[in-house]
Amino acid sequence: MEQNAIRSISSVRTMAMAVVLLLAILLNMAAHGEAQRVPRGVSVGGVSAVGSGCSSATARLIGRGKSISVSVNSFEATTTGGLAKQRNVCTLSLSLSYPSGWQVSVSSVKASGSASLSRGVRGLARASFHVSGAMGTASASLNINGAYNRGFTLAKKLSPSIFVTCGLSRDINIMLEVRVNTGGARGASGVVKIGGSPAIFGLTWRRC
Repeated sequence: MEQNAIRSISSVRTMAMAVVLLLAILLNMAAHGEAQRVPRGVSVGGVSAVGSGCSSATARLIGRGKSISVSVNSFEATTTGGLAKQRNVCTLSLSLSYPSGWQVSVSSVKASGSASLSRGVRGLARASFHVSGAMGTASASLNINGAYNRGFTLAKKLSPSIFVTCGLSRDINIMLEVRVNTGGARGASGVVKIGGSPAIFGLTWRRC
């Protein structure tokens, strides 16, 4: 009788553990599915480019609306030519069309470039995002310290998380920026380049 009771308790425990595991799996699947949801009918209405680094740009949705691929010309920051040349930016204004009841955020970036920096020179590549008419900027940066002479990839999450306000139609503004600083070192030189190949910006969607 005692053995039967022990077996019964063990069976109940096994079933309880199985139920808990199943619930955890279902909750994880539900959360993953919600995070991956993208509204139907998303499209890029237009893109404009301003700034010292670029004069034109193209943009297209990829991954069924989960990312935007942006192409701009290669531009650079260099120690040659004075302080004005040590920072270069390209600002893109994108018009996204999508159904009401949704919010969108630019949540990540993957952009490639190259740098050639002598010892002591500091370089920077940065991507940032803000919504027209709204407060706050999300950004991601990559610091590059000389001596350095090779390619790099800025592949990071943008922080903090900023979404377009529900019910409002606002342009999405994305900026790519490169900087170089000699740090006062005599005879130091350097250049940081970005662009030329598509930059991928990840989108996060959520319901209002």
